[in-house]
Amino acid sequence: MNRSSRPARIHVRNQAMTRSDESLNAFEAEERLWHEYLEAYRHPPRDFAGGFRPLGGFIADFTVVWHEQRMHMFHIDRRLGETECAWPGHEIFIGHASTGDLVSWEVHDPVLLIRPGTWEGCHVGAPYIQPHDGRYVMAYQGINEAGSQNLGLAFSDDLFEWKRSPHNPISPLAQAEWAFWRSDGTASCRDAHLNFVDDRFWLNFTACTREGGTCIAMASSSDLVTWNDHGPIIDGGSDRNADDESAPFHHVHHIESSALIPHEGHWLLFGIDRDGIHYWESPTMDRFDYAQGKPLWKDVGPGEVAWRDGSRWLMCACHYEDGYGVPGSVLRFGEIDWSDAEPEVRMITGESRIADWVRRIKT
Repeated sequence: MNRSSRPARIHVRNQAMTRSDESLNAFEAEERLWHEYLEAYRHPPRDFAGGFRPLGGFIADFTVVWHEQRMHMFHIDRRLGETECAWPGHEIFIGHASTGDLVSWEVHDPVLLIRPGTWEGCHVGAPYIQPHDGRYVMAYQGINEAGSQNLGLAFSDDLFEWKRSPHNPISPLAQAEWAFWRSDGTASCRDAHLNFVDDRFWLNFTACTREGGTCIAMASSSDLVTWNDHGPIIDGGSDRNADDESAPFHHVHHIESSALIPHEGHWLLFGIDRDGIHYWESPTMDRFDYAQGKPLWKDVGPGEVAWRDGSRWLMCACHYEDGYGVPGSVLRFGEIDWSDAEPEVRMITGESRIADWVRRIKT
């Protein structure tokens, strides 16, 4: 590769890493370089307007959770440049980063890696974390070498050390007659979201019906071991071909990356649908009318609720742009006021506005 064809390197050196005039031998130089690399990775450049991503990769489906005055994010970590989730060696761990001010980030070690030869042997990702009884429950997806998606659980007391459930995988669709799912070929069962209501865990996730329709399905459990199937809670139909026929690969528009959230006596269902995040409303958590969907946040990827303050919510989502000068998906923040006549998320671009949210959160 010619030097001119390489992607531009990001300037990551800070004052603590300033070069000195001292003479170093080969070992000393290598040791210093190693620590410089790690420092740059652990503490990437502060760039709120440009969004956050870990150096060397970019963010796909993610979850956020607050712990000891810091917001922790767990996410799919995709390679920069040409990338597709099906390619071997891509999306092989769940990334972890945290921030105390929603501007400056610290990148931690990955928390879960693939296990070759198992139900999660090819890819892992799309985590969601539910605090419960003083610890954390993570639901996440695994994909095997045949392309079959399935769901599993992991547990942690501190968000850094995670232990997989001995009952993995959940396989919520294995006995579901309404669903198209198989373990020995391509099948949808991903993007899990958890609620704990009426002494039960309620799991919603992306699936496919036997008729070929995309849907969000639901299962529930009292013990996180035995799961009951509740079928689709919303059906988006089977006419889901991608709009861009010039794209190099044939993509399909699923309803995906869903979140089910109680709000003022009813339920909101968020999900990616074609041009961004849409939402649906229902008096119950188990039935939504696809035709009643409304846009929530246009031109973004997967999103999460970062904080709720009455009718005003702080949101975050993946937004595709040149993060640190390299094309990729970065984390951006937005806000919504549900008391508006037509509520829709507005992107936050200034640090002063996000600082207002941080003060509110930590008060």
